[in-house]
Amino acid sequence: MVGALLQARRAVIGPPGWRFFSFWLALAITNLGTWAGVVALQLQMLDLTGDQAYVSAVVVAEYLPAVILGTVLGHLLDRVPPRSGLAACELLAAAAWALMVTTGRAGTIVALALICGVTTGIFKIVSTAVVPQLVDDDQLDSANGAILTAQTLTNVAGAALGGTLVGLTSANDVLLLNAVSFVLSGALLLAFSRVPRVAPPQPAGALPTGSRAWLRRAAVGARRCLTTPVLRMITFSLPVASIALGIVIAASVPMLRDTYGASNLQVGAILALDALGIAIGTSIPSRSAGYLTGLGLLALGWGGFGVAPDLWIAGPLSVVGGIGNGVVIVRFRTMMQRETPPHERASTIGFAYAITFSMIVLGQVAVVPLANTLGDRATFTLAGTIFAGGGLVAALAWPKALGEAAHVPAEALPDGSPVRAR
Repeated sequence: MVGALLQARRAVIGPPGWRFFSFWLALAITNLGTWAGVVALQLQMLDLTGDQAYVSAVVVAEYLPAVILGTVLGHLLDRVPPRSGLAACELLAAAAWALMVTTGRAGTIVALALICGVTTGIFKIVSTAVVPQLVDDDQLDSANGAILTAQTLTNVAGAALGGTLVGLTSANDVLLLNAVSFVLSGALLLAFSRVPRVAPPQPAGALPTGSRAWLRRAAVGARRCLTTPVLRMITFSLPVASIALGIVIAASVPMLRDTYGASNLQVGAILALDALGIAIGTSIPSRSAGYLTGLGLLALGWGGFGVAPDLWIAGPLSVVGGIGNGVVIVRFRTMMQRETPPHERASTIGFAYAITFSMIVLGQVAVVPLANTLGDRATFTLAGTIFAGGGLVAALAWPKALGEAAHVPAEALPDGSPVRAR
C-alpha cells in the first residue's frame, strides 16, 4: 500500500495532482471498506439463513447492476456531473450498508445489497471515465496503475480485515465500519474542485424522438466500441480472455484443495501470490509491457498452473498469471479512456464493462460442467488456451487498429478546441 501511495503521488504534481490524490485516496478507502463489508455480509447471511443461495444472491446483487447499467443506461451516466455524482453514490451506499444492521430479514438485506450494487456500478463506470480529466494525457497510464494497484491491495487487505473483525467483534460492527468508509470517501470526493461535465455536440437536423431516440442514445457505447479500431480490437479480444478469467476465479480453490491437497493456509497463500502478481502488473509502465504481453502472461501463468507438478511450481505461475492480469487491466482502461471523446466516455466504458463482466460470469458458470467432464487440470489448461485465443484475436486486429486509429485527445472538446477540462 505504501508503494501504491507513492505511485499515486508521483503520477501527478502540482494542484491538479492533489485533486487526483484525494480521488485516489477516496477510491482506496471505499474499496477497503467494501471488501471488509462483503465478507462480513456473506458470513452474516450464512448465519442468518444457513442457505448458500442467499450468500450467492448478495454477491450477484453486487455485480449484476453494472451489466445492466453498462448495456442499457450507460448513456445517462455521460450526463452525470462526476464530482457530485460520485459523492452521491458513496453517501447512498453508506445509508444502505448502515440500514443492513437494523434489519434481520434476509430479503431486505438482499434488496439493500442490490441498491449498493447499483451505486457500485455507477461509481465504477463514472470513476473510470473521469480519470483523464484529472491528469495529463502522458500521466494517464501511471494514474490508472496507481488506482488499480491500490484496488488490488485493498481487495486483499479488506477481505482479511473483514474476516478478522467479524471474529473479534460482529458482522454488524463491520457493516457499520464499511458505511463510515463510504462517508469518508464521499467527503474526499467533495473536497476537490469541481470537474466540469463536457456537453455532447448538437447534431444538425431533426432529432429522433421517443423510443428511437432512446435506442440511439443507448447504442452510443456499443457503436463507439465497434467503429473505433482500437476499441473494436478490445471488444472482440477481451471478452474471450474474460471467459478464461471467470474459469480461473471459480476453479482456483477447488483445484488447490482437490488436486494439490493444499491446506487452508496454503490456499490463502496462493491467492495472495495472485494478488501480488496483479499489483506488480498494474505498476509496470506501458513501455515495458503492453496489452498483448499481458494476455500472453495470462495464458502462460494459468495454463501452466494446470500442469504444475506441485505447489512450489504452481505458486510462481500464479504470480505470472496475476502480472498478466494487472497489465491487461491497466492497458484496457487507458486505451478505452484515450480512444473515446469525453461526452461518450461513460457509455463506452460501461458497455465494455458489461461485456467483460458477463463473460466472467459465463466462465464461472461453465466451471462445474467443465471440471466434471475434463477434470481440474484440463480445465486450467483449457483456460490457458482460451487466454491464448484472446491474444490471437488481439494480435490479428492489432496492426489494423494501429493503422486506422484516430487518437482522440484526452480532453478535446466536441468542437475540436484543445482545451483541457480542469
